[in-house]
Amino acid sequence: MKLKQLNKNQLEALIQSDEAPNNMTFLEGSIPPNHVLTRSLELLNNAGDGIWAQPYFIEREDQVIGCCGFKSAPSHGRVEIGYHVIPQAQ
Repeated sequence: MKLKQLNKNQLEALIQSDEAPNNMTFLEGSIPPNHVLTRSLELLNNAGDGIWAQPYFIEREDQVIGCCGFKSAPSHGRVEIGYHVIPQAQ
């Protein structure tokens, strides 16, 4: 398994068209809901630090099976993480 972070342009394209980047294969249900992607983009635009704002997609055998990300930048040495993995890959 590996994590792959989308760049800002890929994230915007995914929000606007629900189309996966050409170089990634998403299994059904692996793309997070639009409100999660939009929240990530808003964090990126406001905070400017992609490592904390942009989601990471979880790949197994070159297929995206889910995603994870930070809900905000660390505060007082702590950070909250959200994640989703499709049922057949859990």
